[in-house]
This record gives sequence, structure tokens and C-alpha cells, in this order.
Amino acid sequence: MNREVMAVTGYDRKTISGVTQRYVRDLAAELLQTVVENREAHERWVRDYRTFRPFITRTTSGPVLFRRFVRLVIEQLHRENTLMTVNAVEAITGGRRRILNEELVLWEQETGHQVARTVAWKSLDTYGTTVLVGENHALNQRNESITAELDRRRRLGTPFKLADISRCLGYSVATVSGYSRHYVAALADELLSTPVDSREAYEGWRRDFNTFRYSLPNTRRSREVLTRLTRLTIEHLHREGHTVAYSEVLRISEHNDRHIKQEIRRWEEETGHQARPLRVWKEITLEMVLDRVTPALHHLPLTFLESPTMGRPFNESQRRMIHSISQPKLRDVAFFVMTFADGNRRNDITFFASMSRYLKRLELADIDELDPEAFYQRYHDGEVLPEEGTPKRGRFLQTYFRLLRKQEDYLLKLTPEQRRAVAPWKLIALKDDHFWHRSTIHREVRAEQRMRRKAATAVVHDRFYLLRDIAERRCIQVERLYTAFRDAIAHHERKGEALPISFSITDETVSASGRTRPTQQHFRLWDAATLRSVHEPVAEDFYYHQDQRQRMRAAVCDQAGYFLSYEGGHARDDADAVEPYWFIELLQANVLRSQVVDPDFLTRNGYSRSSFQLPPQSTWGASTNNWLERISRDIGMLFIPLDALKLGALVGHAAIQIMTKTGARMNEFLQIRLSQEHLSRVLLAKGREAIAFRAIPKGRRAEEPYYIDERCMRALHAWWKFQREREQSLETIPATRNLRHKLRPAPYLWQHAGRHFSHKDINATMSIMLHGISLQTPDGEAVRVTSHLLRHGFATEMRALNTPVDVIALLMKQRDIRVTEYYSQPTPARLVELQRKIFESRVDLSRTHIRSPAQIRRQVEAAQEQVGALIPVIGGRCTVASQCPIKFACIGCAGNAPDWRKRDQVIIYRQACAQMAEMAEAQNLPAEERKAKEAMASCNDVLAEMELLERADQAAADPVILTIGRKEG
Repeated sequence: MNREVMAVTGYDRKTISGVTQRYVRDLAAELLQTVVENREAHERWVRDYRTFRPFITRTTSGPVLFRRFVRLVIEQLHRENTLMTVNAVEAITGGRRRILNEELVLWEQETGHQVARTVAWKSLDTYGTTVLVGENHALNQRNESITAELDRRRRLGTPFKLADISRCLGYSVATVSGYSRHYVAALADELLSTPVDSREAYEGWRRDFNTFRYSLPNTRRSREVLTRLTRLTIEHLHREGHTVAYSEVLRISEHNDRHIKQEIRRWEEETGHQARPLRVWKEITLEMVLDRVTPALHHLPLTFLESPTMGRPFNESQRRMIHSISQPKLRDVAFFVMTFADGNRRNDITFFASMSRYLKRLELADIDELDPEAFYQRYHDGEVLPEEGTPKRGRFLQTYFRLLRKQEDYLLKLTPEQRRAVAPWKLIALKDDHFWHRSTIHREVRAEQRMRRKAATAVVHDRFYLLRDIAERRCIQVERLYTAFRDAIAHHERKGEALPISFSITDETVSASGRTRPTQQHFRLWDAATLRSVHEPVAEDFYYHQDQRQRMRAAVCDQAGYFLSYEGGHARDDADAVEPYWFIELLQANVLRSQVVDPDFLTRNGYSRSSFQLPPQSTWGASTNNWLERISRDIGMLFIPLDALKLGALVGHAAIQIMTKTGARMNEFLQIRLSQEHLSRVLLAKGREAIAFRAIPKGRRAEEPYYIDERCMRALHAWWKFQREREQSLETIPATRNLRHKLRPAPYLWQHAGRHFSHKDINATMSIMLHGISLQTPDGEAVRVTSHLLRHGFATEMRALNTPVDVIALLMKQRDIRVTEYYSQPTPARLVELQRKIFESRVDLSRTHIRSPAQIRRQVEAAQEQVGALIPVIGGRCTVASQCPIKFACIGCAGNAPDWRKRDQVIIYRQACAQMAEMAEAQNLPAEERKAKEAMASCNDVLAEMELLERADQAAADPVILTIGRKEG
């Protein structure tokens, strides 16, 4: 295996994989051409084949080589006059009997020899293969032992797999599968014919089915057995007096059959009974909530219960929360407060749900048994429920006091009679104002939250322009790969070249510091038939050759015609392997292929479970994904879901572009529509023009313009073009849940498969585009880039560009300028940068004495040292005559003009980075290790440039010496 070579040589897996692929291709060609005429040559051939068999099976010549292996074994057995049977060849090659039998027949036809037999007549085994009658005794013994084991398993009633019997009896899984096939087929016939008319008969039938549930799907009548299971479950539910519903049949039958609904309808037509359409998550309506609360609360004044214009109705989360509270009095209180407290729904829902849970843990029957004065003070001090953290306790208490203020405002609007009528369901206010005035928990929690947010903002602001640049470069990479993929398909269909087709593209890798390096990336184009031909020799026998599975594989092939596998890459300037694309690690963690992500990957990189939740139907289907995962596990190939990757690239790039240039909120970004009134060019003074999209900002009712540039417009057009190419029209759809209260259905740009994108969808695409960019606060806390952080970074950068605060407030559509001031507070790095001005020495402009020429020269040189384009940096001099865009990451910066006389500085810096990489690897810090290795690569590039500069300087000083040196070389 490659990891064994890694342990010996110390090279990384990608380097070894690339070398191994080239070596194995040459070896495969050699094995196909080698002449084998004696025992020694046969042993050498078999040794080489078995040594590299796991790698050979992945090549296109793998099936041909396996057949040659079988033919050489047959010839060697004949050469040694050994008794030759299918079993003898199978014991040596370990191959499938169908291929072995075909090769034996071909050998007989080509050579005229006959397979050695002990008697003159033949018999057929369970595979239909010709075997010797002399061998039938051993086969019968094997058959009897397997049958006895199957009978024992049936009596036990415990589900099992064929691998369990293989381990128990010592036979191979293929052998057990072949001899158990008739047994399971007979069981299927028995299950279809056995009458089931009682509870005991149904349980016995289910017991036999569950025992062989892993083998029955491989039988010819598996579809009929599953259909009868569904029908018997329906009849059992009706016979026992239970509700016949899809969810109940699904729960009891324990198999997700797409024909359950059809069978329920057929049962209704045949019997005349009626099933009830229940849902797994049934909808909670307002009527269901009203049935659980006191009737006096059904008509509350000045709420939506009195008139729809008085307030917002309950949403699904509020109704579900109220309906799920088990304490009657608390349920009534929650219902009463929710009718007027519509300012912060999520925290309100969390408050009452937590209160219900707290009452159970305190063993209190209801909220009227709770002493508010004692509970809230002890909860505040951590004496009650100490496992709750300070931030959670702070939010809980903050929500409680906010609801009290909302309640007081509501009660002031009522008449005295109305206040007395609703008094039993009020939240009880606290009397000890002195204690709560002295409390600092709210300020501490708020200060901690602001501190964390500003620390994260400082990190994003430090790389504000770099994030935008990296996202744009990566989007170009994905589009280049997508175009190459389409070109390869067109070339195959036009030229008829056999698959797989290997092709390469010239690309570049972008480091976290923005440094680029030209690379050559290698890929292969496959179709489903070619993938199957490569995978079939190494797959289990039953995987492709049962009727049901064969139909399933055929359906998979119809769903996705072409697949792209990644074969690695290398730098163009040398043959060394380079770091792969940034999305390769995401593919290895199963991020872009399905919604189930490797938890170790999330923990290692500081992501949450929802960090990569792409929109539904954007990835491969479940069947296709499972098939490709099986191939990847058996052969070691890595497939790229280009549609999902390009979707994430286009949406993530557009979001980063627009949010970093407008400071728009997520809700405002999602409102973009491709219509003349919502996206157009705006004429300005003096004949100038700008592009603007219109959206309703937070807290407003009218649309306002957000100005963007040509790059943003190209990003919007690229997404629209991609949707049109995939025949996805921009339909009129309802807005996402956060916008439905103020927006009507419209043809929104950010939609997929008839569904408006959510906040999680957009943040997931940004996480994909910025994966691998190490963003950490000084405390080591990982920072995930979100729309809100980009908004903070926009305000901070605009303030750093000396934009007035009131102008920033207009750009960000904020009514309270104090919020804008908080958003645009300078980061610690900016404060230090401003304070450094006082550290510098100032020139005395009074000129009370005559300066000497040497003093004037020193003054000019000192002034030059303060200009950005002349400041000495590591390995050269800075040529950027403005504010540093990459925060003085000079190694690898294009603005650093290297000086070969400063070579020692770069060498020392590279040694320090090497030590940092070793320390990061020892401490299991992948992000720090990646950053150190990128700095080392930048140092290598700078040293190469220095060598060229040194040669040029030497040529200018003494061209004769340089010419002689070239001749000697």
C-alpha cells in the first residue's frame, strides 16, 4: 500500500501516488507482453502481478491482466499435469467463477486439450459451472453444512449476513452466497404463500423476514416479498385497531419502500377502508394550540386574536413550542405573552422552552409553584442549574426582563377591566430592584460578545481584500475545470475515443497569503459503463449480478452519464507534487458529495455541522453517491461533483464580492432580482453611471439602492448563465422564511430547484470558497467568515479610508449612527498603526542654523525611508506606494522587489518557517503547518528570483565572464 512506501521514504501521499500510477502503467504493459513458458517465468509473473494487484485493478488494463493471470494458471496446471477444475483455478486466482469458466472453455477450444476429470460425465453446480462428479461428495458436504447453519440461524431468529456464516464455517463469502441462494429463494416462495391471518402468524412471518433481511433482497422475487410485507403490515394495523397511515407502516415495517403509498391506496380500493394521512412531523395549527390553552385566552384584546391588523400571527416554531409545553399554567402564560411579544421570537421561544425544562429538573409541577424572587436570583448566581453557562444565563435573564417590559407596555393599553381579566397569566415581576440594579451579568455577557465579535472582525479586516481576491481566483479555477470537463465530453462524443480519457489543465494554486504558483493538474473522464468494468473485478460477486441490484445500477447510470476523477498534480517548474486544489480536502471529508460530513473534519477545522449544508438537490442523488463511494472505497478513486462545486463557487464568489463592496446584509443580498426595476444602471452627474440593485433594508418598508461594480455584475450574470445552461428557469417562488413577512413571491435570482436560498445556503458556499484560509483570533479561536462579519469588516475598512461616519451609515442603510460607530471601531492593528505616528521623530522646520550638505543628505534619506515604496523589507525593498494591502506579509508579495544581496535574510526566514512547520505538525495544528509550508514555498520563489538578478548584475558588470561560464556549462 502507498502508506507503507510513505513510512519508508518519508514522502507525502500525493507524490507517492503519482509515481506509483506511472510505475504501475509501465508494469501492466510489461506483464501483458512478457512471454511465460516455464515454471520460473510463471512464478516471477505471478509474484509481480500479486505484488501490485491492488493498483493494477484500478487501471484500464486490469480486467485484461486478470484474464491473462487465469490463463497462465491454467497453462501451468496443465504443464504440471495437475488435476484441473474450476475449484483448483479459483483457489489460486481468487477470481469469479464466471470468468474462470469462460477462460477454461476458451483454453479447451484453442489448444484442443480437455479439462482433467476423474469420470466421464459431468454435473452442474449452483453457478451452472461444469464440475466433476468425483467432487460432488465434497460439494454435498459443504452444501449440507451451509444448509444446517441456515436452519440454525432461522430458529434463532437473529438477523445475520453471509459474512457471519463465512467466519463461522470457514468458507468464502462467494461460496456461502452460491450455496445459500436456493435456500433463500425457497424461503421467499414460502413467505409469499404462507397465510397470515392472526397476530402470531404475522409476528412469525416478520421474524423469518427479519432473519434473512440481508439475503432476501438478492432473490428474484424480492420485490414481491417487500410488497407483501407492506400489505401484511397494513392488515395487521387494521386488525389490531391502530391507525393505518404511511408513517405507521413505515415505522413498523422498518424499510423505506417507495411503493408504500401505492399499496395503501390499493388496500383502500380493495377493502373500502380509509387510511389517515399522518406526517412524521405533523403540522401544529392555531386550532390545535387553542384546544390546549384556557378558553378565556382565545380572544385577547389588542392582539391578532382580536384583529389581524393588531399584530403578527404565530409562526410554526411558536405554535410547536406552545403545543409541546406539558405544564398547563406555563403553557397559558407562554400563549399570552407570545401574542404581543413579537420583537425577538427565537429568544422568546428558547425562554419558555427552557423554563419548561427547568421546572421538570427542579421537580415542580407548574410555574405557579416557582418562587420567582428566589429562583431568578439563585439562577443568576449559578446556585440553581449550575451547569448552565454564563452566556446562556445572561440571555435567559435578559429575555425575561425584556418580556416584562413588553408586558408592561401591553397592559398600559388595556382598560382596568381588561387588565384584571388577563392578570392570572402575567409573568410575575421581581420586587428586589436593588439586587438587579447591581447585577453586571448583562454587561459582562454583552462585553464578552462584543469582544469576540471585534476580535473576529479584526481578523477579517486584516485580510479583507485578500478574501475577495482568493474567492475570485478560486471561482476562475472552478470555471476553468468545468470548461475542460465539458470539452473532454465533447471530444469523446465527437472523436469516439475510448473512455477513460486522461487530460490535464494548466492552473495555479493560491496560498493563504495570495501567492500563486503555476501547476499542471491531471484528471480522467469516465462514464458509468467504464467505471463498472473497472470496479466489477474487485467488487463482491452479488454487487452487480442480482436482478434488483442490476436494475438499481442501471438507474444510476441513467442519472449521471459522465464522472470526473482527480489524479493529482505537479508544479510546472519542476516534477514535485504540489498541494492539491483547496476543495480536495472537502471531497475527502464528503462535504460536496452528500449532506453527511465527516465529524473529525469538522472538529479539526473548527466548523459546525451546518457549515457546509448546500441547497437540496445540488449534489448527487443518494444512489449515485453510494455507488461512487463504494468505488472510491474499493479502488481509491476521488470523484469531483462539478455541478455542486460550481454552484458553491458562483454563489460564494458573488456573495463575497457584493458583501465586501456594499456592506449589505444577508436578507438584502437574497432580494436581488434580474428585472429592470430591481437591477439597472443608474445615471449620475457629469455623465457618469453606476450599477445598483434595490432591496428593502432591515427596519424599512421602501426599497433602497445598493451600488455595485462591473465585477459584481459579472458574478450575477455568471450565476444566471449557469442556471440557464442547466435548464433552471428563474421561477416566481415564495421568499425564504426570514423574508416572507415583507416580500411577495417573485423571480429571485438566488434560487435553485424552485426554492429560495436560505442564510445557511449562502454561508455554506462562502465556507467552501474560503476553506483552508487560516483565520484565527490572537486567542487561537477559529473565525468562520459569515455575512455579518463581512459587514463589520466593510464598516471598519470604510472608516480606515477616512469615510465620514454618517456616509458609512447611509451606505450600510443604518438609521442609528451609534450602531455605525460600533461597527466601524478601529481594530487593534489600526490603533497601533495610528499610534506609531507619535513614535516617529519630526523634522525641525524652524531652521535656526545653517545645515551642512551631509545633514541635508541624511534628512532626505530619512524621509525616503518613511515612504511605502522605499521601505526595506525582508529580502528586498517595498514598491507599493500606498497602504499595505496584505498587512506586511512581505515574503511572497508581488510588491517586494528582491535584492540578491539580502539572500541571508530569506534563508534565515525559511529556516524559521521550517521549524514552525515541524512544531505545528507535532502539535497537530494543520492550519499553522499549511501556513508555514506556504511561506517556505514563497521563500524558494524569492531565492530563485534573486539568483536571476545576481546573474543579470554580473552580466552587466562583466559580460565576458558570464559568456565563458555559459560555454563551460
